[in-house]
Amino acid sequence: KYRRKVLDILEAQMKLSDEIRIKYAAKHARISNYYKKWIGENRGLKKLNAVEVKKQQEADFLQKINANPEWKEKYGNVIPELKRLYAEIEPLAFSREMFIELAYYGPEIFRYAFTFRSLVKEATSSYVNMQLIEKEKKKVLDYLPRFKKDFDKETDIKLFESIMPEYASVLPEEGKAPMLRLYNDLYKGDWSKGVSKFYASVLLDFDNIENIIKNFGSKYAKKIEKDLLFKFTDDLYTHYYKVVKPKYDQLQQEINKNMRLYLEALQKVYPEKRFYPDANGTLRLSYGKIEGYSPADGVYYDFYTTMDGMMEKYDPSVEEFNLPQKLIDLYNAKDYGIYATKGEMRVCFIASNHTTGGNSGSPVLDAEGNLIGLNFDRTWESTMSDIMYDPERCRNIAMDMNYLLFILDKYAGMQRLIDEMNVISKVQTLYEEINRLEEKLKTQPDNADLYNEIGLKYFELGELTKAEEYFVKAMEINPQNPKYCYNAGTLMAMQNKLPEAVDYFTKTIKLNDKYTDAYYNRGKAYADLSKFEEAIQDFTTVIQLKPDYAAAYNNRGVAKNIFLEDKSGCEDI
Repeated sequence: KYRRKVLDILEAQMKLSDEIRIKYAAKHARISNYYKKWIGENRGLKKLNAVEVKKQQEADFLQKINANPEWKEKYGNVIPELKRLYAEIEPLAFSREMFIELAYYGPEIFRYAFTFRSLVKEATSSYVNMQLIEKEKKKVLDYLPRFKKDFDKETDIKLFESIMPEYASVLPEEGKAPMLRLYNDLYKGDWSKGVSKFYASVLLDFDNIENIIKNFGSKYAKKIEKDLLFKFTDDLYTHYYKVVKPKYDQLQQEINKNMRLYLEALQKVYPEKRFYPDANGTLRLSYGKIEGYSPADGVYYDFYTTMDGMMEKYDPSVEEFNLPQKLIDLYNAKDYGIYATKGEMRVCFIASNHTTGGNSGSPVLDAEGNLIGLNFDRTWESTMSDIMYDPERCRNIAMDMNYLLFILDKYAGMQRLIDEMNVISKVQTLYEEINRLEEKLKTQPDNADLYNEIGLKYFELGELTKAEEYFVKAMEINPQNPKYCYNAGTLMAMQNKLPEAVDYFTKTIKLNDKYTDAYYNRGKAYADLSKFEEAIQDFTTVIQLKPDYAAAYNNRGVAKNIFLEDKSGCEDI
């Protein structure tokens, strides 16, 4: 709600002129980014019924703990204690979040005024250290032109008038600084009454402030100390750092201590489960596979995008959707060099790796260690993955290295860089392998394995019609081989031809009733067809055949929650 207000004001102001739009474009994008993330995160968690799932997990945990006297003595109080601590930290956590919102995403006058704080404190201290004063003067003088360049007074006033009443009304009492209380009462919640005083600050007198800083001394320090904007800002920050933050940090330390005990208990109560360490701040590896997904009923996203999509969005009047003429010329000429796939220039792809904040720019490697992409984002439906990861819908987004090489080579002409790299054209290699296998077929026309292998190559290339042709031929030659049927079923499922996929997986199971992946993928196809009873049966068979098949538990749980409507699938999940 708070960020939506900020965004509404910025969007309205940015429409007034190109000058304001340019000043606030980056700020708007920064504020909007997490706003959208939170919406996606909440939607994803609701879709996964996350709160109920967590409650069920805790209830099961407590039941097992209380049944074991030794566990009960050591761990019996951990969840009640965490509940108490979270209730105690909630108003402080909310105050902390709201302070960050005001200080970093609200009216800019507050964080601007804060840059003078250290300078004023140094100049008015009992022991004046000129070296430190000069250092602080330089910081403020360096910041001043950057602030002035992207500051619009009218836009900031609109933010002030809209945000301050909201901030003062929703903040818990422990989060309210004394001057915030004082002026909110004085203005009776109508902060437009304070505009003339706050924005008449000496700090906002841009004609003279630079000269004041350059000649800064106790005289100017005392003048700024009496300035309303400075006093108010100083009070806001002082209250946060001396009242809110210490209490918050202390409670957070207690929560962390109890969370360590909780994790220790979980590992003892559920020894069959895998627990991975906290990898924050460390180098880490995430693994998954390149695949599309279905974010909603009737919607399926393929695993890659192409330059066709870039051209469809092309709009020279909007900076974000403008394209350089040379890139357009290369597209029109289809001059992609060796980097195209089936005549298309692929740009990005998605995969089921778990990524989080800080992973932008991470390399994406294939199974052989080749660099195939650069990670830079998550899909909107994946933003809940830090809290609850769902392999069926969580996808990271990476730029295809073929596109990067195309830009370096064909667009930028950086042949020297290309020469320094060992560029392996996977597409070229696959076609060479297909040609080699086709030569073998000339002498072995009844070799079903060769047809199947060629089908897999075409499948990897994304040429699905050709892949199907070769899988069908392999089945005609050897109808008793279950893997040929399974490959055809996977191909159908990938194209969302679900009835056909079910037929192929059923044939596979008739040929090999222990084929776990066939049961699993038929179960997924049944679920997508809303045949949840059949899906549950297939996932149950997978679990019986392979008790550690985690995805089968997850999908059976989801299917149970939908079909049985009693949340009995939470334990599976």
